[in-house]
Order: sequence, then C-alpha cells, then structure tokens
Amino acid sequence: MKSIIIRILKESVDDITLQKISKRIKLPYFREMGYYGIDKMSDMKKLFSYLLNTEVSDIVIADKDWMGVYNSEGKVVYDEEIFPFDEIEIHWEITKFEDERFPDMWTSITRADGEFVVREFNGDGDVIYLRDENGVQIDGGE
Repeated sequence: MKSIIIRILKESVDDITLQKISKRIKLPYFREMGYYGIDKMSDMKKLFSYLLNTEVSDIVIADKDWMGVYNSEGKVVYDEEIFPFDEIEIHWEITKFEDERFPDMWTSITRADGEFVVREFNGDGDVIYLRDENGVQIDGGE
C-alpha cells in the first residue's frame, strides 16, 4: 500500500513539475526540453499537452532533424526542423485548430521567423477573415 501511495504522489509531483515547466519553457520546445532533462516520450506528450492546450497523441522524431507533435485528430500541431549549416538553425511552427465547427481546418500558424497567419470561417467553412504579419488580407465578415 505504501508503495502505491508513493507512486501516486510521485506521479502528481511530475504533473505539477511539468505544468510549472510549461509556464517557463521557451521556443524551440524540443531543444529546451533537453535543458530541463525531459527525455521520456510520455513526459514530452504531457508537457506539449500543457503548452499547446490540446491532447497530444503522438510525437515523431525523424533522424533528429525533424520533430513533430500530433493532436488526437492526427494533425501536426507543432514541429521543429534543424538546419545544420554554419550554425545550427532551428525552425519551428505552431499550428492551431481552434474552430470546433471545422476541426480539420487550421485557424492559426505561427513560425520562428515571425511570420504568422490567423483565419476565421463562416458557417459554410469559407475563410472570411485572414490576417498575417503584413496586416489584414481578408475581412469579409458574415
């Protein structure tokens, strides 16, 4: 019984620690996780769930030069790509699917270089609003 209680307490502490880290960690996330000593896939999934405010179903690491995080719908919600030229350069991208009416359609994309796109849909799924780093591109309203 004592070992079960200790295990439960340890799991709770781990979740609390991951929640605290999620408030402090900076982009790019995979690289930063290494600084925090997070190397277990289950811990990465939990941390990404806190960071991205969505259920994470899978993490794919391909040859250490591309890493992707997938939501429960099978969509990439975060990825990092490493370019090992003169200096190691890491490009990251966060994709959000926040319109419950259209769960397969992304609502925003934010990239490491400062580029971003935000869009909204009407009831038919047509884009009625689109804004990027250059300003509003479409403002159709309903």
